Amino acid sequence: MVKQAVVKLGQALALIIAGIITVWLLVASWQVKPQVGIGSLALSGGVVILLGLLIGGGSYWLSRRQTSWLVASFIGLTLLKFPLVAWLKIAPVGDFKVYHALAVFNAHGLTWHQMLTHGLIGASIASPTTLNVANLFSFSTALGGTNFFISQLINISCTLLDMLLLYWLVSRWLSRRLGIMASLIFYCIPSYWLYSTLLNGAEPLLITCLLVMMLALTRALKPLPTASPNDHWFNLIIAGGATLVANMIQPIMISWLVILALFTVIVILDLGRSYHFQYRHVGLYVVTTAVVLIATTGLSSWLYGFQVTPPTANVSYDVTSGAQTSANQRSQTALVQADPAIAALLATSPTGQLGPVISHRMQSLAREDYGFHWSLVNLRSVQQRRTWKRTQPFWAGLAHIYWQLMLIATLISVVIGGWLWWRPSALNHYFLYATLLLDGLTLTALLIGAQGRSRAILYLPIIFMITCGTAGITQLWSRQRRV
Repeated sequence: MVKQAVVKLGQALALIIAGIITVWLLVASWQVKPQVGIGSLALSGGVVILLGLLIGGGSYWLSRRQTSWLVASFIGLTLLKFPLVAWLKIAPVGDFKVYHALAVFNAHGLTWHQMLTHGLIGASIASPTTLNVANLFSFSTALGGTNFFISQLINISCTLLDMLLLYWLVSRWLSRRLGIMASLIFYCIPSYWLYSTLLNGAEPLLITCLLVMMLALTRALKPLPTASPNDHWFNLIIAGGATLVANMIQPIMISWLVILALFTVIVILDLGRSYHFQYRHVGLYVVTTAVVLIATTGLSSWLYGFQVTPPTANVSYDVTSGAQTSANQRSQTALVQADPAIAALLATSPTGQLGPVISHRMQSLAREDYGFHWSLVNLRSVQQRRTWKRTQPFWAGLAHIYWQLMLIATLISVVIGGWLWWRPSALNHYFLYATLLLDGLTLTALLIGAQGRSRAILYLPIIFMITCGTAGITQLWSRQRRV
């Protein structure tokens, strides 16, 4: 009785916090909504309706076809990105320039220590994540050449792989049709579509690592009937490796381990001792990975041949400053200049009161125009920049409407999860996982960055919530028909 009370309390708290966060994101998104004319807004709304038809109709049609049709469709959707790459020529600036330049230097044979002594690394030493991302891109640069298109190709390939991973993951959890729906929702996110197509940001690599990790853990806990007795160890090793790489890209994985530990404890209390053996492996994964992540700074210093700043120092500095800066803007003066609004808030707020700062960070996190903004800033030609800027009202309206609909669907899913909360349903465990993920990653995103592109890690729990809500509607509808 006590165990069930703890389980229900944990599920209820996760749902309530997820609902509060979703409403907060909705309000913050409205506070920073773009100024778009009626014509552009109508055009954007029409395109969103077409995307909705693509997601609904495509998931229904592809769920009735063989897997080869599904893979071919995903590849075809991915190929649609290349005409835009051919048209818009990118000359990276800021973080994107640092990633590309360091990757090229490393691919040409310069060691990281040599780059440091020659002054090629400079202020980016303050962020080991910058070095890690550049290091990952250096492998593809060494194999494919120094053209920026190679980095774009890597991120485009990551989005294709993400669609397949989302399909496999949600299909294992719920159903094939919902897996296809999740992949199509992810593909159609306007800002991320632009960002992952034109730029060499770290977020596509991060999302791929997260999905690989989740799928490997799912296969370790719920093996396929054809799996060998030792397959779970292989999947745990893959999950651990993906977790380490994800933490090198963005130091957030300690939060993920806490989320997984809470989820595991609640599920064990709910299901009893019959599942203790499987979740013992999760405990081993959590403890081992936590030890490795704590030693990340030492590993980074050994990898690059010099002492790097601990990632936790950057996170703490960002929290106290309230600003997210580029790799080449780490000085105190640059931090103040990076976000004058936050600097003004800090000047007028009493010491220790970060409420206004957090509110401003949530607004920055909820801003959905990052895809167009960063593509515009990084265009090589002034003429192309002028031409591309004319499309801003359309892209801003499209991104805002799509993001608002995702948040509204998430809020509806929270209500459905609350409706199923007091009923015996296997969906409660999936709702618990999705809500814990949304709660933990949102709070983490508020701590590590104030840019819209930092929200990319929130797309996964939001999509999981939407798929769980859709499954819940189907389940409730089936019950009503039986009655």
